[in-house]
Amino acid sequence: MIALAALAPAARAQDFGDFEATGQLEEARRQATPLQVGPHSFQPGMQYKLLGVTTPHVFGALSGGYTDNVLRGDPDAPGVRLVRDAFGRAEAGLRLDTSLSDHRIELEYRGAVTEYARSGAFDTHEHQVRGRLDLLFNDASAHADASWTRTAYPQSIQLRGIVRADTYAASAWGEARWNRFGARAALGGRRVEYRERALRPLEHHAFGPSLQAYFRVSPKLRALLEYNYQRLRFDRRPDVDGFDVHSLRGGVDGEVTPKLTASVKLGVAFQRIDAGLAGQGARDREFAGFVAEVSARWDVLPRTQLSASYRRSIDPSLSSTHLLTDDVELSAAQKLFDEKVTARAFAGYSHSVVDRGEHLNRFRAGAGVTYLIREWLSVGAVYEFSRLTSGAPSNDFEVHTVMLSLGAGL
Repeated sequence: MIALAALAPAARAQDFGDFEATGQLEEARRQATPLQVGPHSFQPGMQYKLLGVTTPHVFGALSGGYTDNVLRGDPDAPGVRLVRDAFGRAEAGLRLDTSLSDHRIELEYRGAVTEYARSGAFDTHEHQVRGRLDLLFNDASAHADASWTRTAYPQSIQLRGIVRADTYAASAWGEARWNRFGARAALGGRRVEYRERALRPLEHHAFGPSLQAYFRVSPKLRALLEYNYQRLRFDRRPDVDGFDVHSLRGGVDGEVTPKLTASVKLGVAFQRIDAGLAGQGARDREFAGFVAEVSARWDVLPRTQLSASYRRSIDPSLSSTHLLTDDVELSAAQKLFDEKVTARAFAGYSHSVVDRGEHLNRFRAGAGVTYLIREWLSVGAVYEFSRLTSGAPSNDFEVHTVMLSLGAGL
């Protein structure tokens, strides 16, 4: 059950981000990335050029809150104990933006520290280094992203306390356009390393290509066909070498009406175990099934926005031949007082199951409000709730978290 929850999110194949980018401008890569820190988002405002070449941007946030489910090791008992605790978090970063005609380069570093009141020591240190390259021409473009991220987070099934992991990711893709037709080709890779010895058998790397061809039904709406392949391999698993996953999907992406944008991709995925689990004879080597990525944003009023998404995926799982997940989320955003105040709320549910009937159910919900004091300064308050239930009741948990935050970005 631990492997069932821990592996799938890190193993998803490279694609073109249409599902996550619903509602954004198609030419978003021509714009600077917003400065996102905690619940705060700022448009880069600094104009000064360092050495006359690159523009620096700084951002940060100070947050404090309370959670009723913190994992702590107990030296006098096996396993972990769950405690209620207050916490503080500090996050800061620096980004360099360089524009060469229409082309863009971004280099960014950010670091964060979270401290729980009872521990008396820094509990988590998180870091990220990120780079972005965009070469933009009239009928063609090329893009690349690369990052190293060190995270520290509670494990999905809470048996081992804080999980610390290093993730290395890179992707590159190109696009060519001719009249109403276009094509995209991408190659992406990812490697995950765990700093806890007990989790090192989960360390893996994955890579593969993606291809997409599309036809413009209208200037802002595309009909598309997409193929993705992922090859995933483990470093220290004598029982299984890895997985090969193929998926073929078709659909539409873009502006359906002036107020409604959507990305709809439906298709099939085929997964094959390279060795190990299949050799036990109790399970099939292969599995195929229906997959979907559907997301939509509806601008009900100029200041009111509703969003909905549904994803059905087939992912690798170390406890089975496959992990089948259905996930749905609804969210709403409302701007108030000349758009200085933004209120948001969301609710989501996911159900994951393996071929032996073991399952995970996750429910999540939350609400928050941010007040933009200045273009570069805002305050926010967030409440979040999550609950996990599974086939092993001793692994189940629920979490309530409340947080206040002050953020800035230039």
